[in-house]
Amino acid sequence: KNLMKTAVHMLAVLSDHGLVIERFAELEAVVPILNVFKMYIDDEVLVEDCVDVIYNISRHPLNRDQIFNNEGVPILFKALNIFMHGNRNIVRNEFVIFTRLATTDEYSIEITSTGILTVMNAVNNHIEDIELLMHLFEMLAQFAFLKPNISKIVQFGGVKIVVEILGVYTEEVELIIKAVEFLDNLVSADEDFAVIAQTVEDGDAVPRLQNIIDIHADDIIVTETTKKALLSIQTQRQIYDKDGSKNRKAFLYARLGKGFVNLEEQRGEKNKHGRIDDMESALVGDPLEEVREELREGLRVGIWKDGTRSMTRLMQVSYDWDKILHKDLYSPTKKDTPIRSISKIEKGLGPDHQRKGLLGNVSADSTRAFSIIASSGQSIYAEAETAESCDRWVAAANKLLNVYKNHPSKLLPPAKLESE
Repeated sequence: KNLMKTAVHMLAVLSDHGLVIERFAELEAVVPILNVFKMYIDDEVLVEDCVDVIYNISRHPLNRDQIFNNEGVPILFKALNIFMHGNRNIVRNEFVIFTRLATTDEYSIEITSTGILTVMNAVNNHIEDIELLMHLFEMLAQFAFLKPNISKIVQFGGVKIVVEILGVYTEEVELIIKAVEFLDNLVSADEDFAVIAQTVEDGDAVPRLQNIIDIHADDIIVTETTKKALLSIQTQRQIYDKDGSKNRKAFLYARLGKGFVNLEEQRGEKNKHGRIDDMESALVGDPLEEVREELREGLRVGIWKDGTRSMTRLMQVSYDWDKILHKDLYSPTKKDTPIRSISKIEKGLGPDHQRKGLLGNVSADSTRAFSIIASSGQSIYAEAETAESCDRWVAAANKLLNVYKNHPSKLLPPAKLESE
């Protein structure tokens, strides 16, 4: 694996050159990169290098064909789902890759229909990143060349994001131009979308556009772009109001947009407590026999702090069964939390799993999140790779905590297991 990581990293550097990009197309070298990507989808360092390679070679149309035809899109979206919280480079480069792929209509429709929710979720986690928002609007503008894509974009909160940005980033000229041009394209496609632009939860786009004109009165490009969008909204709204027979989808779309931009509201409140099994019946013999292997083998998790997810680490119980460790996957660096300091272990979102963003909370997935609450600032806020592995780990760790508190003499494994 280390040799493979070195090779992929070297390709990430070399593939920035034109001759290498062309050679990739000739050799159909995208396929082995995607195979490695898929095989080690949970390895953040390797995934970032794979994304860098695909980012570089996707400049060539033949490479784009090979990416799409070899399941590159679902692999990219899976990685985006895993690393959208903490790895800005992966998010940024994938947005650019999708923009390039979307220059082919078939690819554009597939990306939008299968991944627009993931895109909006990623945006919600980086809504304060101006550069990333610029890439977002370049990507959405490419998607919006096809009318079937526009409905999906609107349904999953595209108009709401624009209206939010018009109210917050009033001084960011380049971002404003991209956002306003995108809004103009959406509104021009269907008069229903003009109504949405005036009825989304966070406010009417029209006064915000007028405010942009007032702020940037001396900037001809900004004012002309914004006036054009205003005219489109007004014209389309007049058509909408006159057409009494039209099926009114606008208010439904506005409600859907609200829900999908604030994704945490859709996930529901999950059970926040890991199950603590009745240990008394297991006290004959080793009460931890069923969970020792899982606790020692460990669980891959992302560690959250102040609403930001770090790189993937391995969480496991120490050899002496007195600490919970989380350590770097590729170095000896590790941190530990003594079991004696732990008060509880519970599923669900803790304070460090989330932070407030402009469009709602940025947070871990509540079905995969758990907290190890400890004294002296040693609490751990983690996110497992799957809900199932989270459930198993929390249940196993609670068994360990229960034995430590109530039957400490049973904490160490029997002598025969210890000798092994």
